[in-house]
This record gives sequence, C-alpha cells and structure tokens, in this order.
Amino acid sequence: ERTRRIAGHIAGLMPSIPHETADAIGLLCRHVLSHRSWFWLTHEYGIDTDEVADLVVWAVTALIDAANSGDLPDLTDPTQRTPYPTE
Repeated sequence: ERTRRIAGHIAGLMPSIPHETADAIGLLCRHVLSHRSWFWLTHEYGIDTDEVADLVVWAVTALIDAANSGDLPDLTDPTQRTPYPTE
C-alpha cells in the first residue's frame, strides 16, 4: 500500500507521460527513497545522512525533470510486468 501511494504520487508529477512509464519511473524513485537505499548509502558506503538527503532529492528531481522534458526510458510491453508488492 505504501509503495503504491508513493509511486502514484511521483507518477502524478508527470501528467503528460504515459501512465505505464510514469508508474515505472515512480517505482524507481520509490526505490531511491527506500530505507534499503538509505542504509546502503549511509552504512555501507559511508555517505553522511545530510548528503544522502541531498542526493536523493537531486536524483528524484533529475528523473522527473528528464521525463517531463521527453527523455523517457524505452519500456517495452509494460503489461508483462509483475505487479509491485505492497508493504
């Protein structure tokens, strides 16, 4: 449920992007925002938490800006994707 809400909110920031593509980008952003990513960046790679916050904001903003400017990933047959899990 949480993943659906976060990915859906991010996808909503890209209203002119095809739904399936915006959803996939939203899921990628969700991964960047996850506690697993945070753990790896801080504990495994030693990046300061304030720097991780800046990196995450930059990454998510860059992905959304790129998509909204037309720089989209080439996603083939989104109907074949496994539905994302709920948390």
